[in-house]
Amino acid sequence: YEEYLAELKEEHGNASLSNSESKLQAEKASHKSSPTLYPSTDRSSSNTYPFSLKETKKNIIGGDQWKVLGDWITWQFSVPEDGFYNISMRAKQNMVRGMYSSRKVYINDEILFDELNDVQFKYKNNWQMVTLGNAEEDFLFYFEAGQTYTIKMEVTLGQYAPLIEDLQVCIDELSAIYRMIIAHTTVTPKAGTDYQLGKNFPTLKADLERNRAELIRISNTISEISGGKSDKTGVIDNVVIQLDDFIKDIEIIPTRLSTFSSNVSSLGTLLNTLRELPLQLDYLQVHSPDVKLDKANENFFRKIWDSVVSF
Repeated sequence: YEEYLAELKEEHGNASLSNSESKLQAEKASHKSSPTLYPSTDRSSSNTYPFSLKETKKNIIGGDQWKVLGDWITWQFSVPEDGFYNISMRAKQNMVRGMYSSRKVYINDEILFDELNDVQFKYKNNWQMVTLGNAEEDFLFYFEAGQTYTIKMEVTLGQYAPLIEDLQVCIDELSAIYRMIIAHTTVTPKAGTDYQLGKNFPTLKADLERNRAELIRISNTISEISGGKSDKTGVIDNVVIQLDDFIKDIEIIPTRLSTFSSNVSSLGTLLNTLRELPLQLDYLQVHSPDVKLDKANENFFRKIWDSVVSF
């Protein structure tokens, strides 16, 4: 981003402007990658526009329909003056707890700098105003009046991508271990029978130790990316605990094949969850840096009033 900004300022100077903005209603997209990306209705907040407690108004786009890797939505806009602008949006990601949803952002079908490859929307119950930027500053973009621009946002896995690949490898290896064992013991091993797994499968313990270490690494990395432990990492941690027991005593595995199979299936379910990153949008706002953004959510008294009127 710093290189991109330096080039812009060298070409256009500061190009300062005041109180200039263009607001795009997200449900009025110009192009979409799938017919399932249709506008829907949100009545959770009266700050959503347009809003009505009596009528069904199509006022948002996304949510559970906008979560598949590669799906994208495009909006067109123009600005009233030449100059540097921020890009903000009223967004909600309240479906995948303990994770963020990631989007690639294109301007005129181009990713202008690396940071736009992974724009993150953290989990939150309510709507939030998100301005494209990093921890230090909001990103500036230069737009000229009279031209038509496009913003495209595409579902991407972001930092989760390599972890998902590694988790898939672990699932495949643990599934192969399970099939190898039941080929020797059957799905319902006989109680009290010593199947001598350690002797018949000399590499079994090492295979379990390798997958245990890999799952710990994946769990810790997800926690670092997402900002803490969650039910997602809990699924992985449960498998790690079981592998700990197996490593301590290989011969107990036949008595716990059912839970082992269930835990591996849970990892598969988790994998599908990690691949689906939903996001709702109410509007996008292209604005000069001095514009004061609207609050994402109504105040307490308005919320109470809306509840009364709705009742």
